[in-house]
Amino acid sequence: MAWEWVAPVSTGVVGVAGIASTWSIGLRDRKARAEERKEQRRAEVYIDLLVRVSHDIIDAIPLVGSLAGPVPERQKPEEEILLQARLAAFGSRGVSDTYAQMLEEISNLRHLKNIANGRRGKIHVTESEATKSLSLDEIYQLKRKKWDEVLGLRDMLTNQIRRELGELPVPT
Repeated sequence: MAWEWVAPVSTGVVGVAGIASTWSIGLRDRKARAEERKEQRRAEVYIDLLVRVSHDIIDAIPLVGSLAGPVPERQKPEEEILLQARLAAFGSRGVSDTYAQMLEEISNLRHLKNIANGRRGKIHVTESEATKSLSLDEIYQLKRKKWDEVLGLRDMLTNQIRRELGELPVPT
């Protein structure tokens, strides 16, 4: 009588194991697909960010050059706000921080350009104590240094993105 239950119990155990295995494989596949979608979104955001960085650099060129005319103000169009939201949602903190640092340096360039214009009598600018002691030549040198920092941050951001997307090896 005891032997009569062995076959149905074995079949049941094998069936439950098969169901559990199928469920486990399905869960793993769903997680892998979700991770792929996340990486795809991150890649799309980073490409958009690099395009925005290129525009930021182009917009900042008059800040260091001797081009005449007004300094372009940074605009906040809907696309840029959307990019910031997507970067916050899908980008890494390192990339976000580097981008914010680059924008801060561009803002510093804009301020130095305004100080130089104020010294030449083109506009009225309130200077800080630190910049009051600088000559116009020193301000131009500082602008050039800030420009080099902006370009360095752009390169750092590009490499950071390439590492995160697997295009560059992670430094050890």
